[in-house]
Amino acid sequence: MAENKGNYRHGMYGTPTYKSWSEMKQRCKNPHHSRTDCYVGVTYCEEWEKFENFFKDMGVRPKGTTLDRIDPHGNYEPSNCRWADYHTQAINKTNSRYLTLNGETKHISEWSKITGIKRSTISARILSYGWSVEKALTTKAGDCIG
Repeated sequence: MAENKGNYRHGMYGTPTYKSWSEMKQRCKNPHHSRTDCYVGVTYCEEWEKFENFFKDMGVRPKGTTLDRIDPHGNYEPSNCRWADYHTQAINKTNSRYLTLNGETKHISEWSKITGIKRSTISARILSYGWSVEKALTTKAGDCIG
């Protein structure tokens, strides 16, 4: 029974917060984790080896969020982590594409919502056709014909 005692010391075992902490550790340390290839070289701060320290820094995981690294190239540590919704996480990846127009930098999916131009169209215009960001974001579909 002494082994289980550690699980109850903080009363958080099995909660979404605890599961996020446990998954973070697995991603960083378990070479057999299903997503290890995405986390090569990513570590977590030494203090977060103990759940209580992680919890002190991050607090309770709000509903509809997961643990997110603000800089997706950085490690798991208090200054680089937050609880983020799924949309925020989806655009905060190492392979995310950001575009700048008139001094405003936004994710390509955000530009798609603003302009009404499909994300795939914006990408194709820039990557396949070599358009400038300005032309790709300001040319409506009907304006390309003829």
